Amino acid sequence: MRTSLRTAVFSALAAASLISGAAVAQGGVRYTETITLYPDENDGDGKLYAALAAKCEAQGLSPSGFVVTSRVHDGYGLVWWHTGEITCVGN
Repeated sequence: MRTSLRTAVFSALAAASLISGAAVAQGGVRYTETITLYPDENDGDGKLYAALAAKCEAQGLSPSGFVVTSRVHDGYGLVWWHTGEITCVGN
């Protein structure tokens, strides 16, 4: 019984997330970017945000929502790839 209740709650939350995500997509433009960070670099999330926000501003739009979708490294932790998504809306 607990498993089916958890499944039902998770399904409801997932559906709500998809519905709200669709509303955001209709209200703006979405960009995705992956950046590479080497051992002497840090603040990957900040650099990722700056790269994505620049895409918004180049189109005359404002950044509205930002999320880091993944952080992956080379197996040694020396080189990292950060991927994220931003939603841009009109000014």
